Parts: sequence; structure tokens; C-alpha cells
Amino acid sequence: MKKKSFSLIEVLYGLTVLSIIASISFISFSKQINQDKIIELKKSGIRALKAQDQYYEKNGNYDNVDETTVDSTEKVYGDNGTLFHLTEGYIFQTSPISCDDGTTGVYIKMQDPKIETYLRENYIEYNSCEDTAIIRPDK
Repeated sequence: MKKKSFSLIEVLYGLTVLSIIASISFISFSKQINQDKIIELKKSGIRALKAQDQYYEKNGNYDNVDETTVDSTEKVYGDNGTLFHLTEGYIFQTSPISCDDGTTGVYIKMQDPKIETYLRENYIEYNSCEDTAIIRPDK
């Protein structure tokens, strides 16, 4: 009775197919993780804008935060005491700006350095004077 076994070519073919499937799965998985991080970055940007709007309603101007990295408490305080609840590790900056029409607006910029963007920027930026939001990477 003869034993049946796989030839070396068959084993290599099987390993090639498995490695292709694994690489496609890994790429899809990392894209999904990055998209989830971008969604969380947008949510944090909205929370920061709401905090600035609440401060403006009470005080008639916007608070300032020089560029800072959010620590494990997930809290950042503005120069005038505004509390921003943000995600740990984000780089955050906000400041009042003068608009062309003479009013005061707000500028907000947030970055998540953990987003793999293949050498592209990974931030959101909002300017209330022009009512424009820039979100990079463009998805």
C-alpha cells in the first residue's frame, strides 16, 4: 500500500494562497481601525467646539489652549478655565481669532498621531470665521 503525501510544489502553492489571504485581511483590518480612529477624532473635535461655544455664551469670547498633548486624565483646561474632555494622546490647540467682519471666531486643530496615514497629515481643523472644516486624511 502506497502512502499519499503532498509534494513540495503543492505545499508551496498552499502557503502562497494563505499568505495572500492573510495580507488582504490585514490591510482591510488596519483600514477599519484607522477609520474608527478618524471618527473618534471628529467626535472629539465636536466636543471641543461645544465647550468653546458654551464658554462664548457665558463670557462673550473664546478660551485659548496652546498646542498640548492630552494626558491620561483626558482633560485639558484652557487659559481661562474651560474644560475640554478629549481622547488621550491627541494633540490639541484652540484659540480665538479675529474675523474679517470685525467679530471674534474660534480656531480648533486636533491631531491623532496614532493614525497610520502613510505620510499624510492626520488632523481636523475648524475655523468659525469662514465656517470651514478641514479633515485630513480625506476619506
